[in-house]
This record gives sequence, structure tokens and C-alpha cells, in this order.
Amino acid sequence: MVAAGPAFLIILMAYRAASLNWRWTGSLAALSGLALGAIGTEFMCPITGYAHLFN
Repeated sequence: MVAAGPAFLIILMAYRAASLNWRWTGSLAALSGLALGAIGTEFMCPITGYAHLFN
């Protein structure tokens, strides 16, 4: 849920930029939104490491 807002805005701006290949544009915009959500989660989550993902 952290990445939903920024991902929507990134995809909207990318589609309005009149790119040549819509598939690459959408894919890279979604990837950047996902990365932004992952970075936001890293800053908000006080637990570090991989072990808390499987609890």
C-alpha cells in the first residue's frame, strides 16, 4: 500500500510523456513505483534483516 499512490502518479506522468513503446514505459514506471515502496518500507520498518518476512 505504500507504493500505490506514487506508482499511480509515476505511471500517469510516464503515459502523458508520449513515449514510443508503451509496454516498456508501463513496465519501468511500475518497477520504479515498486522500488519507491520498498525504500519507504525500509525507512518505516524498525526491524532489519530477512527473518521478519517469514513470521
